[in-house]
Amino acid sequence: MKALFNALAVAGLAVVAQASTFTDPLTSTTLSPYFSIVQTVANSYDVTPTTDGLKLSWNGSSSASGFKYVSVVFDLADFGGDIASADFDMSVSFHDAVLPTTGSGVNQVEFGYDDPQAAVLSDSAGSQGVHWYNGTIFPAQVGTQTAGTFDVKRVSGVITADFITTGGTHYTLATYGSSSSPNPISNIHFNLNDNGTTSDTSVYFDNFSISSSALTTPTPEPASMFLMAGAGLVAAFRLRRRA
Repeated sequence: MKALFNALAVAGLAVVAQASTFTDPLTSTTLSPYFSIVQTVANSYDVTPTTDGLKLSWNGSSSASGFKYVSVVFDLADFGGDIASADFDMSVSFHDAVLPTTGSGVNQVEFGYDDPQAAVLSDSAGSQGVHWYNGTIFPAQVGTQTAGTFDVKRVSGVITADFITTGGTHYTLATYGSSSSPNPISNIHFNLNDNGTTSDTSVYFDNFSISSSALTTPTPEPASMFLMAGAGLVAAFRLRRRA
């Protein structure tokens, strides 16, 4: 079974490795139906699944001012609904981020959850850089990054937000006690944010993962079901040949 899950991951498909873990490499040319797209200004960003990752990019079609974003939302409703009181570990990687320093400095790559908002961000403003935000901006531990991995976990009532560079350097952005969240944690999101200008921002996301004791296994996606059925038939055929 483990080999099958690995095969699905190599194929770029989302898999549930066990009852408490969901992973998606985000390298399929089709976005998993477990994700949805939210834009503050309709059709102002392009969302392009590629074999290099899920690309988000400002397309210049709107002249709207004010803070804007495109958000890729993973809805936990399919996986038990809420992890507000459970331990969890969630992460996503990004690369080739384009974050111009124009405007207020909040051209951002963001990863977080609805608590009502808690997130780690790589910010175009050098004074903010990569930092944790939960209503309060925590001090940046490293300057703006164009690639790396965001990781947020709660273990035994302690929230820890980390950033890992592509070279493996590890930065702890925040750590504090939080045995439960005041609001439901019903979705996880990763965003490309715009600071109110029409800057040409873009980023690729890949290797999304969420683990929690509160997660349950959903019905497999149709493509996964097809491959799993196919793998079962191949196994049965091989057993027959051996017999």
